[in-house]
Amino acid sequence: MGGHYRSDIAAALELATDLEDSRSVRRQIRYISELIWPQEAVKLLTVGREDRQFAKSPGVVVLTNQRVVFNRSSLLGYLVTAPVDAISSVDWAGGTLKLKWPVDEFIRVRDVPEGSGTLLASRLRAQLEERRVSERLEEQRTARRRRGLPEGTENSAEDVTTRLSTLDRLREADTITEAEYQERRAAILGTI
Repeated sequence: MGGHYRSDIAAALELATDLEDSRSVRRQIRYISELIWPQEAVKLLTVGREDRQFAKSPGVVVLTNQRVVFNRSSLLGYLVTAPVDAISSVDWAGGTLKLKWPVDEFIRVRDVPEGSGTLLASRLRAQLEERRVSERLEEQRTARRRRGLPEGTENSAEDVTTRLSTLDRLREADTITEAEYQERRAAILGTI
């Protein structure tokens, strides 16, 4: 898809090789830079149609470092946005991507290309898993402080194994670079 885009959008387009090359999709991709905040970085994008009866034109699903944005341009325009931290689950099956966040709100996008949809879902799941692990670690630290134990006195083998396993999933999902993986792995192993 030709055009001049911000470098992060161009990099996301390089990963999304299976996007439909239509005028509507090109227009939406040009519009992404206006939808995202200056401090946001686009990680991935794909296209699809909202799973509603009259949603005929495709929309763009954008994963940034802070939120997920679904935009479908139509006569009235349509925008759904959710902070990544608020998303509670990601389902991907048969070309349909479903993102759910608290209060039973969700967006379901159908006709998503297999490659970019799978990549987006796996990266988002990895981010959610990383957040859950961070929350569990913080809970463990809080429990240690309540018991009056100094930081780092209970670094169990199970904790290290869990952290290494999460790190492996992040690398497999291409959420972190090989250099970041090696650095974090060394830091985890250094706590033993």
